[in-house]
Amino acid sequence: MSADTRERSVASAPGDRDGPWDDMPAPGGLSPSRRLRVRLISPTASAFEGEATSLVVPAHDGQVGILFGHAPMVVLLGSGELRITTLDGESRFRVSRGFLQVVDNEVSILAEEVETL
Repeated sequence: MSADTRERSVASAPGDRDGPWDDMPAPGGLSPSRRLRVRLISPTASAFEGEATSLVVPAHDGQVGILFGHAPMVVLLGSGELRITTLDGESRFRVSRGFLQVVDNEVSILAEEVETL
């Protein structure tokens, strides 16, 4: 291996902002920049607000999974179980009727009914 090749491989190591590893999670978990910001609210209260690694949402026509980098969208909620996975575990809610919006890794869920499971 030449000195030039060795320098390039060191320069593109995890954590280096100029290499191919820029979007890789940090060892031991996801970096803060790879998490979703989630808000779940009902007409009477805020049920969840925080960072998440993934969500599974009951849409009107089936389940929708959401990860970091999801395309912008608006979804009509159905009735069912909403699962929010965080670094600390999973939060589960029963939701019905409402909307979900995803834009720039921010997820807003407005549900008419929310029950913590």
